Amino acid sequence: MASDLGAGYEPAALLDRIIAATEYLIITTGGLGDDDMRAPSLLPGWTRAHVLTHLAATPRAALAS
Repeated sequence: MASDLGAGYEPAALLDRIIAATEYLIITTGGLGDDDMRAPSLLPGWTRAHVLTHLAATPRAALAS
């Protein structure tokens, strides 16, 4: 359940984890070129671009609701 995601954590600690994960994602994907982005991901039927688009859009959708 989404409301349980922060159970046992201080908001500042959660924010630190989110920032670290975001930085890791940027570092590991920042050097990908067009061909890399069009390549298949580990998700059947999804390219790497699909996965990154999904990751980018999910928080925006959550904030909009």
